[in-house]
Amino acid sequence: MAQIVMAPIGMALVDAHQTDTLLHIIGSGAIGSLIAARAQKTNLAYSRHIRSTAVKDVHLMDGDTVHLRGPVNQWPAYSPRELTVLFPLKSYQIVSAIDEYAPCIPHGSNVVLIHNGMGCYEQAQTALAAFHTFMATTSDAAFKPSPQVCRQTGTGHTKIGYIDGRQNSERLQSVTSLMAKLLSGVASEQAIQTAMWHKLAVNALINPLTALHDVPNGALLEPAYTAQLEALADEVSAVMRACDINVSPQGILTAVREVCHKTAENYSSMHQDRVHGRRTEIDAINGYIVEQGLKKGLNCTCNQALINAIKR
Repeated sequence: MAQIVMAPIGMALVDAHQTDTLLHIIGSGAIGSLIAARAQKTNLAYSRHIRSTAVKDVHLMDGDTVHLRGPVNQWPAYSPRELTVLFPLKSYQIVSAIDEYAPCIPHGSNVVLIHNGMGCYEQAQTALAAFHTFMATTSDAAFKPSPQVCRQTGTGHTKIGYIDGRQNSERLQSVTSLMAKLLSGVASEQAIQTAMWHKLAVNALINPLTALHDVPNGALLEPAYTAQLEALADEVSAVMRACDINVSPQGILTAVREVCHKTAENYSSMHQDRVHGRRTEIDAINGYIVEQGLKKGLNCTCNQALINAIKR
């Protein structure tokens, strides 16, 4: 059913007859800016919704530079169709962003959460009840060398699925087809929670260690980090198995080493956050593992030590 939406103060409403924009991107982070650039290159109308400085130029790995021309902070005043709204944000920004923008989104629209770590959906579940909510996990990579510039640094694979377990293959396929225009290697995933856990495991080892030791991802392949990686893999594997995700410590280490090989010269997002004095996502990554471990009676001392060190 069509719905009249109300925009928060400072956001513009646009008559639906003046725009066919059905894709809305929340924030101006690196992945969100990369998505906007891909939308523009494929002639897909989009609107960005930004609370701070907007990225203007996105440098893609194919050598192209995309000057973003899509409207900013414009919602349709009257939406004859559902929108697709992407939240490619830091994990700690997700809940407040959903609270802020949910009143603008017509009921029944598609909402896609794209962030590191886990636990955000549970915190925002009530606000998301009116929408079809998906989770996407991607290994596409980008960073912002300055507030108005974004640079793509890698391509990978993207998985997307219903976060709450609902099965609607036609809608999932529609959202997957849209996301295939915006990110690399997109495939639908029925068991998206399992995919999220596997990515969490890799991030829990790579992100805090590269941040603490001030090294690129490839440095973790050196023997000096083997013992710490193995101890973390043991803990993470135990928690995952307790949560019915069957993975061995060796399986986690193999995945970590594969990522470190492929992204040897890249710096993790947590490393970049720490270098630039920004808040990290440690609570949604290692913190989530510790939290789930406690629920299952498991003591995650290695993960807790990393949390303490990062927060110091």
